[in-house]
Amino acid sequence: MGEHRYIKPADPATYKVNPAGTINEGDIVKWDTTNLIAVQQATGAATTCIGVSESQIPVASGIDNANIQDTIRVRSEGVFSFKTTATEVYKHGLTVGVGADSQTVKLDATANNIIGIVWLPDGTSVTGAAGVEVKVKIKPLYVS
Repeated sequence: MGEHRYIKPADPATYKVNPAGTINEGDIVKWDTTNLIAVQQATGAATTCIGVSESQIPVASGIDNANIQDTIRVRSEGVFSFKTTATEVYKHGLTVGVGADSQTVKLDATANNIIGIVWLPDGTSVTGAAGVEVKVKIKPLYVS
């Protein structure tokens, strides 16, 4: 997606990653407690979610292997735009978890899956569909 807008910025932290892995700007990321690195957050339990990546890990290039990065910057607080899950109706304060991929959210009230709350303080609602985004105030469980 790459065009994630940081609606309300927060200070990012730098995390170690596998430089051969893939993390895109705007991905929800978690801490891999076995390998001690940041990785994309898959759907489901978010107990080690650390935030949203503000950078990406590119695929290694045969042309410029000297500049492969082994860290990313992650924001653990803030309001971010995420893709929505079709037909779901998002309202202010509802809890969300990771949806079909690491840049999509879904309504989720399961305590261990929550990555944040829908942020629509103007009283509007958003109905999920392809190409529709919703603002989410993140508060990862792992960095509380």
